[in-house]
Amino acid sequence: MSHLNSPSLWSLPVPNADGHKYARGCAVVFGGEKMTGAARLASSATMRIGAGLCFVVSSERSADIYRATLPAHV
Repeated sequence: MSHLNSPSLWSLPVPNADGHKYARGCAVVFGGEKMTGAARLASSATMRIGAGLCFVVSSERSADIYRATLPAHV
């Protein structure tokens, strides 16, 4: 099955106000130990586009960086 690229394929569903976070999907972002910027941007982006949950998986050494710089809902 193929689709032509068109604006109708770009639209994201608008979440219901009474919807549950588990109904909106879950994202997992794997973060690096020394270069944390891309993982932090990606996790913030998943929440902005409507994911219900986002988990950042990283090494124990870099976990404090992610905890300090990401919002609590990530």
